[in-house]
Amino acid sequence: MDRWRFTTLSAQKLFEEVFSPVNVTVASYGNVLAANAFLHGLAGEELRPQELDHQDPDYELLITVRAIKSKGDS
Repeated sequence: MDRWRFTTLSAQKLFEEVFSPVNVTVASYGNVLAANAFLHGLAGEELRPQELDHQDPDYELLITVRAIKSKGDS
């Protein structure tokens, strides 16, 4: 497993060590254009919404995690 950066898989595994797997939701957003725009310092407003809406799992620019604590979680 890739341990040098966060991916949806590594975030899922990390949070499932503390939270119940059914209470963890992980999503990623991004694409090659958004990644390049970020690296070049462009603002989101400089791209069209449809350019940002395309999600490419090979370019996980933003990873979100929602973890809900249940009574059995430590």
